[in-house]
Amino acid sequence: MSNKLLIVLLVLAIAAAAPGCAPGPGSKYDAGHPAGFFSGLRHGLLSPLFFVNGIFTRSVQLYETFNTGTFYNLGFLIGISITFGGAGRKSK
Repeated sequence: MSNKLLIVLLVLAIAAAAPGCAPGPGSKYDAGHPAGFFSGLRHGLLSPLFFVNGIFTRSVQLYETFNTGTFYNLGFLIGISITFGGAGRKSK
């Protein structure tokens, strides 16, 4: 199996599984069970997919409103930094 085919299959598998992890009205989080650090990390990593999906549907949000606050925000920020390469992406 070639590397290109493997990458395409991996991207398709992630895109198929991502909606199950999406923040928003259909998520498993509520005021009694808020999203924590690792949920924020996962939401930050998958944020480009949620953003594109959120343009076309109202049931998916980019950010979970029922969260623990600082730790969710930290995880979300780290996830977005990993996804977009962080500040050192273009440094030499």
